[in-house]
Amino acid sequence: MVNGLDYEYYEGAWTALPDFDALTPVRTGSINNFDISGWTSDTFAFRFTGYIEVPDDNIYTFYTTSDDGSKLLIADTLVVDNDDMHGMTERFGTIGLFAGKHALTVIMFDGGGNQALQVRYESLGYGGISKRLIPDSVLYH
Repeated sequence: MVNGLDYEYYEGAWTALPDFDALTPVRTGSINNFDISGWTSDTFAFRFTGYIEVPDDNIYTFYTTSDDGSKLLIADTLVVDNDDMHGMTERFGTIGLFAGKHALTVIMFDGGGNQALQVRYESLGYGGISKRLIPDSVLYH
């Protein structure tokens, strides 16, 4: 495994997250983090997949802040549901994780207007992680 994420980029007009498995991506590749800047379409979607490495057995809170909708899954568990058409909105969810790497998927779409996606995390207790953007160094594909 190397640092980064795999991505699939889609173009289309949606008012909620699409069924990505029914779509054909316009472009695929790898990227360091959840970066949606530099794309020319004003109606698009991304699916980012990879792994996140967490340092400790702990309760982790994940956040997506997006314009428009987004979701974050650890393995097959939906942790953050921030779907629908909306301006910049933050939602969060928690999950208990063992130390090590865990499958991670973040999906998002933009239905027009502003475009934004930020993905953060934190963990509880002594030696925990304060709320921050997920760094490149803990993402793998």
